[in-house]
Amino acid sequence: MEKELGFGFMRLPVLDENDLKSIDYDTLTEMVDYFMKSGFNTFDTAYVYHEGESEIALRKTVVERYPRDSFVIASKVTPDLLHTKDDLPRLFDDSMSKLGIDYFDHFLIHNISQPQYNAAVKFDYFDFVREKKKEGKIVEVGMSFHGTPDLLEEVLSKYADRLDFIQLQINNVDWEDPNFQARRQYEIARKYGLPVSVMEPNKGGMLAHPPQEALDLMNKQAPGLSPVAWNLRYAASLEGVQWVQTGMNCMEHLVENVATMKDFKPLSAEEHAVMEEVVKIYEKNQKGYPCTFCRYCLDDCPKDIPIPNYIYLYNSGKENIKYLNNEYLPTEVVNYISLMSEHGRAKDCIGCRLCERTCPQHLPIVDIMDKVARFYDDMLDSYDTETGEKIGEWQPPVD
Repeated sequence: MEKELGFGFMRLPVLDENDLKSIDYDTLTEMVDYFMKSGFNTFDTAYVYHEGESEIALRKTVVERYPRDSFVIASKVTPDLLHTKDDLPRLFDDSMSKLGIDYFDHFLIHNISQPQYNAAVKFDYFDFVREKKKEGKIVEVGMSFHGTPDLLEEVLSKYADRLDFIQLQINNVDWEDPNFQARRQYEIARKYGLPVSVMEPNKGGMLAHPPQEALDLMNKQAPGLSPVAWNLRYAASLEGVQWVQTGMNCMEHLVENVATMKDFKPLSAEEHAVMEEVVKIYEKNQKGYPCTFCRYCLDDCPKDIPIPNYIYLYNSGKENIKYLNNEYLPTEVVNYISLMSEHGRAKDCIGCRLCERTCPQHLPIVDIMDKVARFYDDMLDSYDTETGEKIGEWQPPVD
């Protein structure tokens, strides 16, 4: 069974993890060449990825090095960037220029939930992409969706004729999750006859490292098969799924994903049963907030708060609470101090919720930032940050 693997340019290798624009071009070029030589040729990017550098990286490593008819490019522009009628054509042309192409194989209306849909309607986004397709600037029009099933039904009832495919977040954990309802979204897309492109099959890498109990269950059914391979096969086994897009920021990830999809085998009934048990184990072991580090929340934050980093530190701190209340500053606290010296502090959050309207995982970010502030800022008062020595007592706040 043939399934296409998409090389996501959202989480690329970087030389400095604190600078998303510092793309490691030597490693990325090596990865692109391996991907192409393995028989795959679909690359997925977006105008905002890597702070605007992703499309340029795709041009340098793919467009300038391979014949145009040998690869497929998908890119996206989010309605969040639209403020006037002139913005969409400008951003569309700018995206094409950064990529160094004169047409998009796939162009997607990006990150649609309710606020983005409202903006798309206001600025005639669906009519715009239809006209660009008529002009030959777009081969296939898609939409990446992060809203509710009811919203998806509304959008497709009005605009399904403008779309050639839809991109959905699908993985075993989100399939029946009431927050995502991936199954219902998939069923609605199929009702309208739209092929599906899957994003986040590993949920931003979160599903690549399951609890030991789940890992043991997987290994018993299929010894040696990695969780990532399980997840790719889960998504690709669905009828109507034509592409599975996944980020790959090192050669090890790329080799594994290519091997899985090159010799693709749908999940058996027995393997599906295992995945259902794995979901139960995840639910039992769920700790912290499921941030995937997509960084969409950072674009509009007026206080420059490094939201994903603080969520990670909060999750880590809550998990390692017994080690945090010790005699010297723990690593998590040192990292928090470092971040807040260069960016806004969690307590600087003004509650504007611009971050929440763009979060694909629908996280209550404002509430989380309040918890981060109470957790780490209060903890800092019990240490001498110059010497790192403990000078007072600290008790973690009760959520």
